[in-house]
Amino acid sequence: MDSEAAELETVCYGMLEGIPVTTTETTIDIDNTSLVRACLRENGTVQRSSDGACVGQLNNIATKCFSRLIDQENIDIQLMLQSLPPQASRRKGPRVVANVSAILYGPEEAGDCVGSFLDECKLFLQDPYGCEKNVLYKNPHCLLSILEEPRMTFDLPQPGSAVFPNFKSASESLKALETTEEFPEWAQPASLRPNVRLRKHQKQALWFFVSRESTETPLHVWKKTDRINGCLQYFNDVTGKSQDVPPAVWRGGILADEMGLGKTLQMISLIAIDKESRAFQQNGSGTDAYRGPASASTLVIVPLSLMSVWEEHPDCHFQGNPILILEDILPKTKEYLFPYLLHSHPSVFQ
Repeated sequence: MDSEAAELETVCYGMLEGIPVTTTETTIDIDNTSLVRACLRENGTVQRSSDGACVGQLNNIATKCFSRLIDQENIDIQLMLQSLPPQASRRKGPRVVANVSAILYGPEEAGDCVGSFLDECKLFLQDPYGCEKNVLYKNPHCLLSILEEPRMTFDLPQPGSAVFPNFKSASESLKALETTEEFPEWAQPASLRPNVRLRKHQKQALWFFVSRESTETPLHVWKKTDRINGCLQYFNDVTGKSQDVPPAVWRGGILADEMGLGKTLQMISLIAIDKESRAFQQNGSGTDAYRGPASASTLVIVPLSLMSVWEEHPDCHFQGNPILILEDILPKTKEYLFPYLLHSHPSVFQ
């Protein structure tokens, strides 16, 4: 088998980034503000590849994770490091001096196993940049839609490119979405049973859901500023992009609370709000918030393992709400049932 055929069989799984490197007794101060090649020794020591300088030490979990991956003959790791500016600290002991990023390559058929292993290590693959191999990018932690085709790694956005002139890493992008704002509490839906009491964080979540579904959704990641000439400019906190025209309105969001905080009840409460016919709903802050047209139905798609939860919970929380469970329906049957269900049932659970 020639090298070109072998290269075609290899894919890029993605990048692990922002893994901290702490000082050791043999640490040498480095100044690499951009990513440079690095290597990892068995004891977790990180060295700069160009001169073998010892930069620091990975924690035990990261060391064990990388050791397991390195032991796999068909997995290739492109390890890179980036120094951090010195930070004044009164804390004793090791300090973080650099971050390590690792781009993982391997056979496509091993992708799911690599993804599952990294899940266990609490490490998650991001879009890579700075790849040394031009191969297909197939991230086991990111699913492509049926309309998307895998891209080659050299075609992905790179720092300083025209696509992302002010490039931010995934962790930096997530930080841009953080807020210290105290959300108002949305009024509890009237169609929930009297014995159901939503907690403060659940009412705040409802306010967030409703605002994200509203026809007057705020700009959120886009910030509107006034120029000196009086014209408006719109700046995106995530991509760093700026433009003079208003950005397209985008709605929706992701609920990613920890287990046990009542995500199912929050979703049921949102369905209850959608079910109510009023276009305006009084929220907990005492102001009218625009809700938009009420939704005639809600489609909930869940794996079979959660089907029993969605059979029991709505009945426990709703007041006389009819639900319809669809399971293992043939595609041709769905083609005829789908329009009927959307117009004839308050809520559809599939």
